[in-house]
Amino acid sequence: MGILKGTMENLEGVPEARLIGFPFTIPSAGALVGGTAGAIAGSKLGRKASRPGIGATTGAATGSAIGIAAGKLANRLIAEANRPKLMPLDDYNEIRSGKI
Repeated sequence: MGILKGTMENLEGVPEARLIGFPFTIPSAGALVGGTAGAIAGSKLGRKASRPGIGATTGAATGSAIGIAAGKLANRLIAEANRPKLMPLDDYNEIRSGKI
């Protein structure tokens, strides 16, 4: 029982941390970081416009989407690296038939 637990490979084969029992994955972290950075950048640009809240909202949504996409790509790369390299099916057939 802890506040923060983590594993490099969950049931889907991707790294995952659990914060107070709730999953916190790489895409979640990417959305948090990207959304925050986008909101900051959008609010700076939005101050020059007549409606400053729109810039921060648009920046947060765009940053979150980019962060999620980057996190999913990172998950896919890590999961591919963690998968065991198995023999091709033809090698199994040769072993079974006694050719090897």
